[in-house]
Amino acid sequence: MVDRAARDAYAQLLRHFASGVITNDEYDDRFFQIHDDTSDPALWCIWEAVWPCYCDLRTYRLRGKHTLSPETRRVIARAIHCANIITTQSPGVEICLLMSALFT
Repeated sequence: MVDRAARDAYAQLLRHFASGVITNDEYDDRFFQIHDDTSDPALWCIWEAVWPCYCDLRTYRLRGKHTLSPETRRVIARAIHCANIITTQSPGVEICLLMSALFT
């Protein structure tokens, strides 16, 4: 089921994370709060695509030496875009569209 409010909340969360407003741990915690309150399969797909872009072994903000590279920033921008535009309700199609949009 497409949950527009959850997707909007996640897109905002990604923006805050990518700009260094929140830490990586806050990002993960807030993501799981959003995820636990929805049955929208796209959120998990997007989170899995973003997860390799940061380290979850220590707490930090994406500032200074941890600032995102231009390439990684583009991946996160595409993830935000996917959260905003994918409207299909089929998890299989969600995954295919997401991976295609992020990595092509």
